[in-house]
Amino acid sequence: MEKSAKKKNIVLQVAQGMFARFGLIKTSVDDISRAARIGKSSIFYYFNNKENLYKEVLERESRILRNEIYTTIAGTASAREKLKGYILTTIRFTRELKNIYTVLTDRRLEHYYFIKKFRKDFDREETAIVKYILDYGVKEKAFVIKDLELTTYALCTAISGLEYSRPARNGGNSLEKQIDGLLDVIIYGIYKR
Repeated sequence: MEKSAKKKNIVLQVAQGMFARFGLIKTSVDDISRAARIGKSSIFYYFNNKENLYKEVLERESRILRNEIYTTIAGTASAREKLKGYILTTIRFTRELKNIYTVLTDRRLEHYYFIKKFRKDFDREETAIVKYILDYGVKEKAFVIKDLELTTYALCTAISGLEYSRPARNGGNSLEKQIDGLLDVIIYGIYKR
């Protein structure tokens, strides 16, 4: 790796940690510069401003999340396992990747255009993945779905509820047990047959 790319990577790593700990609003370029031991002018050279630096941190975390999701989906055969794997991976990594979690949950950041766009793109990609898995389940005759669009919307809404819920609300159940319960309701319904 050339010196310039190495320096940029150091800034991204330091910024990722600082943004995760203190947030976009409370982290300054001066703070990042001191922690990275790289001149502030170099940071501005690579990223132009703090918002662009944060945007690159989000893109970096998104690549990690996306890679984990697609690896999980590809590694399972049944539609139910793909769905469960998708939900578990998304929730676990969204919580681990603190900057993505903050962007998706902190309403104080709504005035940033790039954050609105990130949220919209995140929702669009989540919808596409869930729709793909549901359609796969229909083709494999594992699911019977009357309205794919409505079912996708309902499932994405339920997943969002799990993504953004605080762990203390789970009544002592593990995340995997919560997801199994959610999938049972979605796949088998709640009324007696």
